[in-house]
Amino acid sequence: MNRFDNRTVIVTGGARGMGANHARGFVAEGANVVIADILEQEGRELAQELGDRAVFARLDVTSEEDWAATVAAAEDAFGPVSVLINNAGIARFGVIEETEPAVWRQVLEINLTGGSGHPRRGVLDAKCGRRRDRQHLVGSRLYRHLRARRVRGQ
Repeated sequence: MNRFDNRTVIVTGGARGMGANHARGFVAEGANVVIADILEQEGRELAQELGDRAVFARLDVTSEEDWAATVAAAEDAFGPVSVLINNAGIARFGVIEETEPAVWRQVLEINLTGGSGHPRRGVLDAKCGRRRDRQHLVGSRLYRHLRARRVRGQ
């Protein structure tokens, strides 16, 4: 038996790079995976490569509607969501004084709000219900920070 047999996993930013590797790893461990990304062609190709235990869902992590549709697609294909990998993110390089405010807001919306803000929490809390104890939220620095605060009782 594999560690993630019959678990449903959503991987944001899952179409390429580290997200695609997460998706491959979860499928190898027996999970059903929803590859959630704005990169539709790459996401669909990866889902096809991974076979029957993977589907693609278009997800802009800043959109509540996309989150609701992604969770619904996951449940329709595989059942309740057990694991969420918050991998989506962007980087913009440049001199801060020359960075347009809209660019700065976009980075924050995708990297902070999209990974830990109200769209995901509201949709997944409602959908997972009592299964919350089995819902794993992983998001690099934010996850470690929140976990450390919980351990310290804050």
